Amino acid sequence: GVLVYVPERCKSKRRLDLEDDEIECVWVEVRLNKMTILLGNMYRPPNADLSVFSNFEVMMERVAAECRDVVLMGDLNINLLTPSSQTDRLLLITSENNLKQLISEPTRITDHSQTLLDVLFTSSPDVFSSSGATECVGSD
Repeated sequence: GVLVYVPERCKSKRRLDLEDDEIECVWVEVRLNKMTILLGNMYRPPNADLSVFSNFEVMMERVAAECRDVVLMGDLNINLLTPSSQTDRLLLITSENNLKQLISEPTRITDHSQTLLDVLFTSSPDVFSSSGATECVGSD
């Protein structure tokens, strides 16, 4: 499942109209100072059918039509460090919707592999002063 936590001091509302029943995601419109952003959190199970990309594409078109700053984050279980048809499709859809991936280093490191499965896409990269992955003990 997915969760978005918004502090009480921030005005927010859930955007069910942007969500898709076939995708584990939550969209929230959040007011931060004078900026309103659409914040999405998404999870794609490791063995999810590739048809999810069709739903994802339609969902992202609805989000883009809102003409708001967008942040999409989550665990998509697609290794962006290894070229594949999945990574190509994901990056094409996000690029067509003017989203830039801010995470470039591995987000999961084991003794035998390094993968970038967790993403932070945004339409406003200049708003972020920094981004990256931190070591997290107890994940997965």
